[in-house]
Amino acid sequence: MKLLRVRPILVTVMSVALLATACGSSSDSTEVASINGRVLTGADLDRLLPSGDATVPSRVAEIVQGWLLAQAIEFEVQERGEPITEDDLAEAEELIGSAAANSRTADEDTLTQTFALSLAVGRWAETQAGETAEPDLPEMVCSGHILLDTEDEALAALERYEPGAQFGDLAIELSIGPTGPDGGDLGCVIRGQFVPEFEEAAFAGEAGEVVGPVETQFGFHLIRIESVGPARADIHPGAEPSQLQSITDDQADLVLRLIIDQLEVDAKANYSESVSVDSSIGTFDPDDFTISPATS
Repeated sequence: MKLLRVRPILVTVMSVALLATACGSSSDSTEVASINGRVLTGADLDRLLPSGDATVPSRVAEIVQGWLLAQAIEFEVQERGEPITEDDLAEAEELIGSAAANSRTADEDTLTQTFALSLAVGRWAETQAGETAEPDLPEMVCSGHILLDTEDEALAALERYEPGAQFGDLAIELSIGPTGPDGGDLGCVIRGQFVPEFEEAAFAGEAGEVVGPVETQFGFHLIRIESVGPARADIHPGAEPSQLQSITDDQADLVLRLIIDQLEVDAKANYSESVSVDSSIGTFDPDDFTISPATS
C-alpha cells in the first residue's frame, strides 16, 4: 500500500482527529452520545474537549459530531472487511511519537485510534482503487506563442514564419509577452491553465501546427503546438517526466478521494439511525449527520 501517498488525502478521517488537551480527570459516566452501541460518556467528552471549549456549545457539538463520524467510518470499513489491526495501532503510535503504554492518556489513545483508523481506511481504499479502471489522464498541450498588439502584426509575423523562419527566433524578436525572451515557450500544461480563447485554440490544434491569430484580453497570439493529447510520455516527449508522474499521481489520488468520500456517505447513511445524542449537547439530524448545538 502506498501509505505515503494515501495519508495526505485522508481528509475525511483525519478531520475528526480530536487533537485534544486533557482537562483533568473526570468520573462522569453519563451517556452524552452513542452510535451502534458504542458510548461516549461525559468523562470521555471532558478528555476530548480542548481546554476552555467545554463552555462553548458549538465546539462541544462539533467534537461530538466528529466522534460520531469517526465511529461510523470505523464500523463501515470494518463491515467491509478492513478492521483496525494491531499493526495499525503500532504504526499509529510510532507516527505520533506516543509515550510508553503505561503512561498513556485518554486523549493520546484517541489520537492513536484515529491515525490507526486512517491507515485501515487507506488500505481499504487502495484495494478498491486497484479494482477500478485506470482514470483517464487529463489533456495536455505543450506549446509556445508570439504575442502581438494587433491582428495585422500577428498576420505579418505568420507570413514570416511560413517561409521557414524559426518560431522561437520570431518570438524573441517580436513578442510583447513575458515569454518572448525565452522564444515564447509556454511549457506543457493541462486544461484550465490558459484563458478560454487561447485554450480552445491550443487544444484544437495538432502537433507541429501554428494556429492563430487568436485574440485574447492580452492581444493577438500565434500559437505553436508542440504536442497535444492525454498527459503521457509517448504523446509529450518534451514534457518533464516528473510533471507527467505528478499528474498521474494526482489522478490516482482523486480516485482515492472519491472512494473515501463515498465511504463516508455510506457510513453516515448506514449508522445515522443508531445515533443518540443527549439534549444537553444538541439535536442530531440523521439526514445530514450534524448536531445543532444546544442553546442555553
